[in-house]
Amino acid sequence: NASLTMQGAGTQSKFNPKYGESETDAYTIFSADFGKYIFFDNNNLLVKVGVENIFDKEYSTYNDWSNIPRMGRNFYVNLTFSF
Repeated sequence: NASLTMQGAGTQSKFNPKYGESETDAYTIFSADFGKYIFFDNNNLLVKVGVENIFDKEYSTYNDWSNIPRMGRNFYVNLTFSF
């Protein structure tokens, strides 16, 4: 299996500095993952590899305190064993 996802938000311009909120820019990030089931006997193993924030976009969301940027491009591997 495989997936390509797009996540984003528009500019947040309604904020209240009194509560530590500030304006945040619009952003769009892309992520992808690829998985493969491996079957043996009555068990199976799902191996999934992926990359988040493919284009290494610097962004923060409205909920991020003081607009501290989110993680840049990162890779991951998931192994799921079912029996």
